[in-house]
Amino acid sequence: MIHAIQYAREKKVPYFGICLGMQTALIEYARNVAGLADADSTEFNAETPHKIFVMLHDLKGITNMGGTMRLGAYPCDLTPGSLAARIYNSDKISERHRHRYEFNRDYESQLMELGMHFSGYSPDKTFAEIIELPDHPWFLGCQFHPEYKSKPLVAHPLFKSFIAASLENKLKKIDDNGNTLLSTPDLRMVFSESFSPEKIIDYNGYVYLYNKSKGCKIFDYYGALKQSIPLLNQNHIQVIKNSILGFDDNALHVYDIPVFTEHSYLLDPQMKDALKLQKLLSNVFVLKPDGLHLYTISN
Repeated sequence: MIHAIQYAREKKVPYFGICLGMQTALIEYARNVAGLADADSTEFNAETPHKIFVMLHDLKGITNMGGTMRLGAYPCDLTPGSLAARIYNSDKISERHRHRYEFNRDYESQLMELGMHFSGYSPDKTFAEIIELPDHPWFLGCQFHPEYKSKPLVAHPLFKSFIAASLENKLKKIDDNGNTLLSTPDLRMVFSESFSPEKIIDYNGYVYLYNKSKGCKIFDYYGALKQSIPLLNQNHIQVIKNSILGFDDNALHVYDIPVFTEHSYLLDPQMKDALKLQKLLSNVFVLKPDGLHLYTISN
């Protein structure tokens, strides 16, 4: 784990350390940047000459491990302008904890002088909660457990930011001169001349680029073209759940995703007056100047 963290730090690969991941990140930094040989946590080596992590200050001397955890939700103050504060869009947060060992702040100033940034503390400044490296694209460790407040459809902001940084890193490569390049073409550059999208839709893992005269092109997040659809001259185009919807002056066109088969429906000779549409199961709601119209469709 120490070697993996060193690689991520030195090669500028995004790193997200949770609880033990924050602890090992600081141990790695103490060893390889501060030169503190055999720096460790007393959880792993009670005889280490440099005790970077120790048992909770107010629990020292307690040998019975039952009930000695720092457990539950605790507030945390973030440094304004830090990566953490930008991700949370706040300077005050509350996160859930489950651990027994804390950073030994006797080493804090030494590590800070060498570039480590402590961007989150308990309100009383007793505990260091978040670390980050300002000269790294995305390097952050937290003592708490953000996964306790993350949901499949409502991801925790730290996970969202880390995954976004990881994706950006995956799309990049470094040339021999140290310049950052894209490993796949930039969509905006690819289509700046031959395909100028009039609408861009980011939905469910795909990017939809639409041009009235050339149709719809669908890309995944790695920049790979997945499908081209001859959906031409549409007044409006939307991506709703498992369908691409577009309508011209006369008909509604529905493409099923991901097979992209087309179904066309003649809804009304005055579709050109439609302002907006919404599909819900087999119903399409069309907003026109004279009110809301409901149409039922079937495959």
